[in-house]
Amino acid sequence: MIIYELSVDSIDATELLFPIPKEKELLLELIEDKISNGISVKNEWKEFIVLKREPKIDVDFYDIDDMGVCIFNQKAYDLLGPMFDESIEVLPLKSDDQNYYLK
Repeated sequence: MIIYELSVDSIDATELLFPIPKEKELLLELIEDKISNGISVKNEWKEFIVLKREPKIDVDFYDIDDMGVCIFNQKAYDLLGPMFDESIEVLPLKSDDQNYYLK
């Protein structure tokens, strides 16, 4: 079996960030306590706000602050979403740029 790891070249790629410190802190708690342990957060999820940092090369997925989660844009979600089973929770994020999803 081949296993692929998604990674982003942070030097050339546009970065996403969480501009509201309290939201970022809450998201980090959710990741550490639940998401990384496979516990559903769908019922308590709120759409966190993400913004693009200085534009460089736009990519279809993002790794943010080494949080251990991936963020997909709509294009990547449309392509990869059909391959996700019920064990993968896809959570929407708010942005003024486009639709993003945290996986």
